[in-house]
Amino acid sequence: PGDVVLDVGANVGVYAAFAARLVEPGGRVYAFEPVRDTHDEMLVTLALNRCTDLVTPVMSAVGALDCPVTMNTFSDPEMAGWASMGTHPMRRYSGEVVHPTGRIRVDGVALDSFCDGHDIETVAFCKVDVEGFERDVFAGAVRMLTARRIGVLCFELSEDPLTGEAGTPDGVLSELTTRGYEVFRTSAGGFVGPLDPVAEA
Repeated sequence: PGDVVLDVGANVGVYAAFAARLVEPGGRVYAFEPVRDTHDEMLVTLALNRCTDLVTPVMSAVGALDCPVTMNTFSDPEMAGWASMGTHPMRRYSGEVVHPTGRIRVDGVALDSFCDGHDIETVAFCKVDVEGFERDVFAGAVRMLTARRIGVLCFELSEDPLTGEAGTPDGVLSELTTRGYEVFRTSAGGFVGPLDPVAEA
C-alpha cells in the first residue's frame, strides 16, 4: 500500500490492474503502452477492473531518451503485444516466423525524466516487457538505478527479439549488476541466483 509501480510495456493492462489492488490506498501505477489500439484496450481493462483512479495510463514508449520513436507492429490482433521498436521477426508457439507489417511514430520517454517530472522519488516495483529493448529502458533510468530508487525489477529476456536487435543477455543484466542489483531467474521451484551476467552470455 502506498507504493509506486511502473508497468513498462503494459499491453492490455492485466498486470497494471493487478498491481492497482496492491498499491491502494495511497499508491499509484503508471502503465506505459505506446500503440493506440492496445492502449485503448488497456483503458477498457482498467475500467472493467474499476481501478482507473489508481492507474495512470501513459501512451509513450519507454527507452533511453525523450524523443519520438518508431514502433513496428503486427497486423494479427493476437500479436499486438509483440509491437516493438525493433524490426526483428517473432516466432509463434507453432514455430511459424512472423514479420512486423506496420510502422507508427509514437512519443518516447526515459524513466529518469518521467520520474523527475512526476515527482516520483522511489519505485517499489517495475515490470518491463519490451521485446528485446530492455537495455534501452535501463539506459534511460541510469539515475534511478544508480541511486537504487527502484526496488525490484521484473523483466523477461526473449531470445528472438534480443538476438534480432544484436543484444546479449549479459549486456542487459550488466546494466543492473554494475549498479549493485542482484539478478535472479524464476523457475518452477522458485528463484535461482544470483546470476553471473558473463555466464549468461
